[in-house]
Amino acid sequence: MKSIFLLLIGLVLGTAVEAQNYLSYAKEKRQHRSSFLSDSVDVDLFLPETYPFAADSTRYPVIIIFDSQHEFTFPHIMQTIDLLTGEAQMPESIVVGIPFDYRERFYLTSARKRAGSDTMGIERMEGFLFEELLPMLKLNYQANDYLGLIGHSRTAFLVNYLLTQRSQEVDLAVALSGFYSNEPLGIERFRAFAQNEDNFPARIRYYFTAGTAKEEETYWKECTEMAGYLKQQPLSDKLVWTFTESPNANHMTNYWLSVPPILVDLFADYNHILNHWLHEKLSSDPLPNPSAALLADLKQAGESLNFHLNPSLTHIYSIASDFAFQKKDYQKAIEVLELGLAYYPAYLDFDLTIIDFYKKMDAPEQLKKYKENFRKKVNQSRQLNDQEKKELLENLNE
Repeated sequence: MKSIFLLLIGLVLGTAVEAQNYLSYAKEKRQHRSSFLSDSVDVDLFLPETYPFAADSTRYPVIIIFDSQHEFTFPHIMQTIDLLTGEAQMPESIVVGIPFDYRERFYLTSARKRAGSDTMGIERMEGFLFEELLPMLKLNYQANDYLGLIGHSRTAFLVNYLLTQRSQEVDLAVALSGFYSNEPLGIERFRAFAQNEDNFPARIRYYFTAGTAKEEETYWKECTEMAGYLKQQPLSDKLVWTFTESPNANHMTNYWLSVPPILVDLFADYNHILNHWLHEKLSSDPLPNPSAALLADLKQAGESLNFHLNPSLTHIYSIASDFAFQKKDYQKAIEVLELGLAYYPAYLDFDLTIIDFYKKMDAPEQLKKYKENFRKKVNQSRQLNDQEKKELLENLNE
């Protein structure tokens, strides 16, 4: 059994190396031909660890991060997401990096029009995102309806604009070192948008930040004035906004420095689930049905985030391990692992752990059933080559 675990760990680590040292995500570069942009766009997709093993019904939220062309700042943000995901501090997501050519960046975030066209560049970007990219992610990558947008400077202006245009589709808007005063938005237009309760049929989290260094002065001024205005208005309780100053941060530093605390705050209810289980629930509650209890916690946290939350691998293994190794209750540990299989049926480690627990329980009928099921999964797997399949099946009989 140990050799099987080592083989599977090697496969996972091999994928991580392919994924530029991200442990919870694998990078896929996809070229998309856009009719709205009249050009091909190289999109960086970061797919969660469980994605290759997920059931068709398992769906993931989408977080779009603009300006992924930055070679220093964007990797910092991805490392943050990778760490928070692995620690069950935030849910697995489909992260999309949108790079900008410096020559096109202003056009696609402004009211500028091409010669002979009545369509603004920013409208073309909006069309690409909402009419092409997001439908493609739902069709081909199991994306759910949750959408987060993160932008910086001019792309923070883009986020502010998209929030006003697509508030029924945006769940999270993060504008870092942003502004409002350009067309086709404008400060007064954004204020009017924020005051209209009809723009918020569901809860929206809006975060905006600015550094206090001299080069951030114009952004800081617009952001602090907007924060002061919003604070004085009787706004819809579904618009949850937070403005934060980044002391001494310059323009580029504010881009990556702001993201970690925003994500920690945004997903606080999700993070609370495992904390509550490890420090309270597992030690105090009898928990006759741990799977149902975990699903109830995920549902409650998901209601505050506007989407159905999936259990993470960390949730499943942490809770199952407590039942198995602390309480010696292998049956409840298996029930939790079977919940994991409902979401990620091709994740073979779950099957192997269940097989190991049935051995400890001396339950030959259940052991036989899971071994047969494991053999079928290995033979049908698209992630394993023939040699890997052979080694797994040989080790299963040891």
